[in-house]
Amino acid sequence: MKIVLENVNKNQNKEKILETIALTKKAGIKPAMSFIIGLPGESRKTINELMQFIIKAKPWQYAVVFPVPFPGTRLYHQAKENKWIVIEEKPENFYVEKAMTPVMVVPPWTAKSLLRARKKLILIPRLHPVILMNTLRDVYSRGGLAKLVGIAGSAYRIAAE
Repeated sequence: MKIVLENVNKNQNKEKILETIALTKKAGIKPAMSFIIGLPGESRKTINELMQFIIKAKPWQYAVVFPVPFPGTRLYHQAKENKWIVIEEKPENFYVEKAMTPVMVVPPWTAKSLLRARKKLILIPRLHPVILMNTLRDVYSRGGLAKLVGIAGSAYRIAAE
C-alpha cells in the first residue's frame, strides 16, 4: 500500500489514518472511506494489504473505485505516455462517474482483473461481523427491508461469480 501512496504523492500512512478513524468514532461520527485501486505500483500484494486495512479500520461505509486520470494532471500525462488509457479520449469519458469502470489499466493488470479485485475488496471485508452490521444498518436506514434484500441478492451474485 505504501508504494502506491508514494507513487501518487499521498503523504499518508496507515497508522495515522487508523488513529484518525479511532478519533472520529470516539466523537460519534461514522467514518466513510474511499479507496482507489489500479494506480501505478498496484499489485496483488497491495490489494491484499488494502483488504486487511479495511477490515482493521472497520469503516461505517466504504467505496472502491478506479483512478480517473483527468487531462492536464500528472497521472494523465503518465497514463498517456505509457498507453494505459483504455477508453476513447473524449472529455465526457473523464468524469468522476467513470470511476466504477477502469479508465486506465496499468500492466500487469487487465480491466477484467481490476474489476475482480474491486469485487473482492467490496465483498470480503463486508463479511467481517462489525463491517457487515454497519453495512446492514446503513442500507436499512436508507431504504428499509426491500433495499436490504436487494443488496443481499447483489452480494450473493458477486460471490457466485
